[in-house]
Amino acid sequence: MRGFRSFRSRMLVLVVGLVLVTQALAFLLVSFANTRNATRQIAANLEVGAGVFRRLIDERSAGLIANARLLSGDFAFKQAFASGDRGTILSAMENHLGRMEADLMLLVDMDGRLVASTADAVDQRHSEIGRAHV
Repeated sequence: MRGFRSFRSRMLVLVVGLVLVTQALAFLLVSFANTRNATRQIAANLEVGAGVFRRLIDERSAGLIANARLLSGDFAFKQAFASGDRGTILSAMENHLGRMEADLMLLVDMDGRLVASTADAVDQRHSEIGRAHV
């Protein structure tokens, strides 16, 4: 125990203690700065991603609206709708579905009732494709 009471021993413990405290403070400051920087970068990347996503959605929506207007302006389609010719309606919808690169198309009347859907044709096509690959 006599050795710890010496000036050298106390000085060594003090220096080692100061180095440890300094290292701990430096670690905490660097860790805090890194966390803050990462949080800022993530927020900036999310903003950029959200902007890109919004633009893509807007472009896709504009394309779908343009294609829907094209279909609704088709005289043969209007005539089939007015006469209730479900086969012609579905045929026209399926043709436009491919051009629109959409998965599903629904025709709804002014009261919100479903008039026609390409869901059955899409399901049938997928099952035929599945059978062809087997």
